[in-house]
Amino acid sequence: MTVGTLGRLTGALDRLAQANALTTPQGKPLDVYLTEFGYFASGPVAVPPPKRADYLKTAFDIAARNPRVKEMLQYILVSPPAGVRFNTSLINLDGKPTLPFTALSKWIHTNVGQGRVAPNPGPIQLPAAPGS
Repeated sequence: MTVGTLGRLTGALDRLAQANALTTPQGKPLDVYLTEFGYFASGPVAVPPPKRADYLKTAFDIAARNPRVKEMLQYILVSPPAGVRFNTSLINLDGKPTLPFTALSKWIHTNVGQGRVAPNPGPIQLPAAPGS
């Protein structure tokens, strides 16, 4: 599935719910959670940074307009070490944000301000590592 075909996915989920083939416990169509989303930053199918920035904003905009999308997550925040083939990161290994990171960050701030997306509720408290 691509973000461009999101409407077809939710339409198919609607038809499955109408046929009582796939529903929530309340009999409603399933919602959509877009996880592990991103565009390649390196490798043979890498997208140049300006295009990645535009594509990310467009993709998150499409998802935000679809009321069935409950969550969308960018996959891989910090660039993996050299040699790792799967890289959709938004921050370089030296900690510097990329152009796509900056574009997505601006998109988030704008859309939170307009009430289109929920704000971050605050820092996450992680459990202590075992043995620490």
